[in-house]
Formats: sequence, structure tokens, C-alpha cells
Amino acid sequence: MTLIPRIVMTFGILLLYFIFNVHITSQLDTSAQEERKQEKSDDTSCLAKDKPKPEVKIKLGILNGKTMKMPKPIYPIEAKRKGISGEVKAEVVININTGVIEWAKIETGQPLLQEAVSKVLCRAKFFPTNDIDGRASGYLIYKFHLNRGKPK
Repeated sequence: MTLIPRIVMTFGILLLYFIFNVHITSQLDTSAQEERKQEKSDDTSCLAKDKPKPEVKIKLGILNGKTMKMPKPIYPIEAKRKGISGEVKAEVVININTGVIEWAKIETGQPLLQEAVSKVLCRAKFFPTNDIDGRASGYLIYKFHLNRGKPK
């Protein structure tokens, strides 16, 4: 093989790599930006406030580890400065068919930590059954530890 075909072939491979890499990177950047926007929005639509608790078919107990997605709250800077750590316990009612939290009430925890949990609680998702109608209830527990920095 002579030098010119090698150069052309190498250039072609590099060009394809560059085009493919830019295309994949731009798709990843777009989806990452959308995810960040969604994470920045404080979804509190499921919080009880004045809504009565819906009737449930099943009581499941502690639901940590059974979620499909459980966003982590940001440890409040003020809580860190004040040395506040601990747990926040929230009761949730889940639509069994969709896996979405329909109702939630934060039951225990320090107010600064409760506020952080309230911003992410409604975004938690559970595995849907897609064939059973009804609701189940249980508890999500968020743990805040000063020495680790991120809540569990």
C-alpha cells in the first residue's frame, strides 16, 4: 500500500470518529442538561399539605431499596454549619400501576433537613406493575451524616 492511500484512509477514519463522537457527545450533553433542569425544579406536587391521605390496599413498611429512582436531597449548608444531622422519615402513597408517588407527608426530622427532602421526595419512582390498580403505602427514610457529606 502506498503512502497516499494510507493517508486518505487514516484521514477518513479520523473524520468518521470525529463526526460520530461529536454526535454522541451532543446527545449526551442534551440529555444531561434536561436531567439537570428536572433535578433543579422542586417538585412538591405529591406533598400532603391539605390533601387527605388516599385509601391504600397494601402497607409495605420501609421502602428504601425498593425504588426505581430515589433522588438524593442536597445537604443544606446551614444544617452543615449548625452541625445538624439525622433522619427524615416520610410516609408515601404509591400508585401501584404507575409507580408514581401520589401523596406524601414528611413525618419526622429536623426542619432544615425536612425542607431538603421535600424538594426531591415527589420525584422518587417505583417499579410499576402495569396491571394492578390501587395504592400501596410505606415509608422513605433519608439519612443525613455530617462526616459523609451526602444524604442516603
